[in-house]
Amino acid sequence: MTAEGAEVDERALTNPAHWAVLLYEDTALCDVVTGEFVDEEAVDWDTEDRPDAEPAEGLRHAKTVAETTVFAPEYYCLDYRAAGLAPGTWFARRAGLVDPSTGEAVDLDDEARQQADAERAEADNRERRKVLALNKLGDAALGVRRDFVKKLLARKTAPKGAAMFIADCLARDSYLLTSNKALDTTAELLGVDSGQAVGKLVADLPANGDGRAQVIMLALVLGALESRTPKDAWRNSVSGWGHHVGSGEYLRWLAENDYPLAPVEEIVTKARDAEQVYEQHLADAVKE
Repeated sequence: MTAEGAEVDERALTNPAHWAVLLYEDTALCDVVTGEFVDEEAVDWDTEDRPDAEPAEGLRHAKTVAETTVFAPEYYCLDYRAAGLAPGTWFARRAGLVDPSTGEAVDLDDEARQQADAERAEADNRERRKVLALNKLGDAALGVRRDFVKKLLARKTAPKGAAMFIADCLARDSYLLTSNKALDTTAELLGVDSGQAVGKLVADLPANGDGRAQVIMLALVLGALESRTPKDAWRNSVSGWGHHVGSGEYLRWLAENDYPLAPVEEIVTKARDAEQVYEQHLADAVKE
């Protein structure tokens, strides 16, 4: 806080000697045409996966934005006294600068103050390292998963229970097949180069090709769900039944068909939590 009790912002950075800055990788939304940043609150998220839907008044369609990587600065005060600042109440309590029994300020020595700052910074850094590590695990799992699905879709007939799964997904989520990149992902999983090529696979089926036709139907559904399951799907895991068919249901169905879920995918299915998987990742790294 400033000497006047106001919250500190970038205007307080008057002397660089009192501050350190770190750049952290983050994500943001940008306009797909201009590349300009877009506030999440400006998007009508009810239009996601619904390309023909009209956004609410004053909002924009979800298809007009895309996620991009940015680097966000975070500033750390090296000496708040020299900078003419004071710690906020919440931070002061967390850092041991306030006696919890009396509420009175405690003047830590430089060593204790630096240790408190270091512990807080390390907690923040650990969270960022966790996100980066789990995203890398998610990216690796994505490749393994797609290879499995490609083999599944190379069959002449769909696996047992596929028709029920297809019917459930389409009955609940009428916009599923219109998801962004759904048809492109389906094409990749079927080993063809475009959505038009997927249509040709159907057109070229013989009169007795019902079995293979059902496999292609399954591919359309799995392609749409795969397109909704990026490397960071672990961050957006949602439990429970809903009209929007999610990554958790997709991965559980694959597991029922003998796909071995990676630990990071088990976060999505709620079998494990992110902290457990990250701790195991750290332990495995030490063994290596």
